[in-house]
Amino acid sequence: MADLKVTQLNPIVAGSVSTDDVLLIVDVSAGEDKKIEPDALVEAGLNLLGAGSIDGSKIIANSITAAELATNSVTSVELADDAVDAGSISGGTVHGSAIPFGAGAKIHVLASSIGTADIGNSQITTAKLATNAATADKIGANVISGSQTLLGKIHIEAASIGAADIKDASITAAKLTGGGLIPATGILNANVNANAGIAVSKLAVFNPNTVLAGPTSGASSAVPTARSLVSADLPLGTTAAAGAVFVPTGAGLTIASGAISHSNSVAGANYGYIAFDNQGHVTAGRALIAGDLPIATTSAIGGVSIGAGLSVSSGSVSLNTATVSTIGGVALSSEVQLGAGSTLALATSGVAAGTYPKVTVTTKGIVTGGTTLAAADIPNHSAALLTSGTLDAARLGANTITGAKMANDSTCIIQATTPAGGDYEGQFFLNSSSNVLTVWNGSAFVAVSAAAAVDDGTF
Repeated sequence: MADLKVTQLNPIVAGSVSTDDVLLIVDVSAGEDKKIEPDALVEAGLNLLGAGSIDGSKIIANSITAAELATNSVTSVELADDAVDAGSISGGTVHGSAIPFGAGAKIHVLASSIGTADIGNSQITTAKLATNAATADKIGANVISGSQTLLGKIHIEAASIGAADIKDASITAAKLTGGGLIPATGILNANVNANAGIAVSKLAVFNPNTVLAGPTSGASSAVPTARSLVSADLPLGTTAAAGAVFVPTGAGLTIASGAISHSNSVAGANYGYIAFDNQGHVTAGRALIAGDLPIATTSAIGGVSIGAGLSVSSGSVSLNTATVSTIGGVALSSEVQLGAGSTLALATSGVAAGTYPKVTVTTKGIVTGGTTLAAADIPNHSAALLTSGTLDAARLGANTITGAKMANDSTCIIQATTPAGGDYEGQFFLNSSSNVLTVWNGSAFVAVSAAAAVDDGTF
């Protein structure tokens, strides 16, 4: 690069400056030019800045965080009015001594925002309470004793102190007006008004099993006395209300030492027949006899007698075995079964229903199989037994029909007139008048041609 003045060098924009670039700087102490990288120059420049030399407008808004602030570096002077809100104060960090009192207070306490948990024990003194500030509902039971009630500070409403509010043995004779309201002899009956509400605990003790009650009889009232109960003191019991009861004679009940029980005239036993009185008490019992049971019918349960074919033993009825002469029970064999309506029926034998020329039967005549006839099943028969029907040619053996068996006109019809037709093809017809021989060809009788005579020397 040619030697140039600094002012002749090409400029570089801020965004293009990197840590690898260098700047020209004059080291005055060394008397020579030197190079320095941009970040080192900025760091050195910041260290050389004097206090208060950076204008606040040069700092980017909201760029300083808690990490850039030294501990205790922000004082009340640096805080703007109302700059600290409730969310910025840690719980328990602000106490009474830190809250200046007066019109210039720096902390505003919202109405009703201080609760019991925010106030330390014994922190509210008498001097902190406004006149008439502590009402009755703010004072716990038994928390104020006589030694803590200054005359004129606590107002007690008339008739507001009850027996429960007075400690036992706390009222002495000296506390009563004049100190002599109770005579030395004590309070006598004559000193107590008849309408006075005296607690039961204030009464004299009673003997066991006694009550304080009026007279045992009569209609006039009198002074109650301690006495035992009598029957007239108790209300009579009803079906709707509990009360006293009595046990009359002959009612089937007895009473002894206050306990009620059934009157009993029979010994305990287990009987099928019992007798009882109008009160439902059993008066007699015995075992059942035949006359105690109604006779059973087809529509009503009752006693039955054992008839033929049945027997009874130890109360159990069983069916006798049938014989050829007596009624009884029978067991079904494999050849017999119960059909519809519990009727007896033959069991299936395994053969399908049908008509068979040949069957297999058991010794009891029950068909168990069926099939067709085989040649071996048919015995030899005499032709004399054939009385009708025909035999086809297949039944005839070769050379079995002799001339004696041939009927007249069976091979050649001989008559004077021509028949209407032949019985089979090849049947001859000889006209007895003209001696002309013809043969049936299936549709007509045609003449039989005479072959030329040949003399073979045989006559």
